[in-house]
Amino acid sequence: MKKSISVFVIVMLLASCQLDKKYQYVETIIAVGLLSSKTSIKEKDPENIVARNDSIAYMMAFTKFCRAQKVDNDMLEAMGSNNNTRISFKLMDNNGVDITNSVIFNNKDSLEKEVKDRIFSRSNVFQEAIDRNKKKDDLEIEKNSTIVDPAQSIAYKLAVLEKGGYVSEDNLLVKRFDSLLGQLDDKYVENKQQLGDMTYKAKELLEKSGIKESMIKMMEGMNLLFNQVLENQKYAEYISAYITMREQGQTHDDAIKGLQALLGAIGVN
Repeated sequence: MKKSISVFVIVMLLASCQLDKKYQYVETIIAVGLLSSKTSIKEKDPENIVARNDSIAYMMAFTKFCRAQKVDNDMLEAMGSNNNTRISFKLMDNNGVDITNSVIFNNKDSLEKEVKDRIFSRSNVFQEAIDRNKKKDDLEIEKNSTIVDPAQSIAYKLAVLEKGGYVSEDNLLVKRFDSLLGQLDDKYVENKQQLGDMTYKAKELLEKSGIKESMIKMMEGMNLLFNQVLENQKYAEYISAYITMREQGQTHDDAIKGLQALLGAIGVN
């Protein structure tokens, strides 16, 4: 029987070996201005990678790039637009030499294919959220009702998911979610249901990558991105960027500060 080498074997090696060589990972992107349709090709700021050797460093960089491309593709398919599209990456050694195309090792092609198959076979989380909400809108549940049952409200459902079980209708967590949904609804084009769905899906994606984060913190972070109300801002784009930054090793605070810095650099905030 033909044996296949799992990408997870590499992960196990990383966990068991001392990583002492430094590299830099640099993405080249097509960037579209948040406030205009002007495009430009540019390199993003380098990100550090620490690995035992060139081969492992290359696979770490390749995996980062595939994850980022998956987010780009999903966003474009679901939302019809994407402010940043990754087109290539470079891996630089500690001497600043581009080794992307010179790294050669056994089973390189099969390992790259395994990474691609695993990442690009995932469903489009943004499209799933949109489809669910279209179905709910078509049903027009309680269309003429002026009384909202707290047990059926979006805030209540998020509170139950966050707590992992029953919460009372007047729980402070329900009130906090309700307040955040209202504030985010004013800042982004998505409605409250879409905001809730995308936040919960973001939590699930992070958990699959071994990252535990509360929905409250994520929503609070998204709420802090803007100092002013701007038109046509898409929650999907910012939460996907947040997911990518967290999967690349950044903390919650660092990811939010990074997004704020980006917005400040282009004069949004």
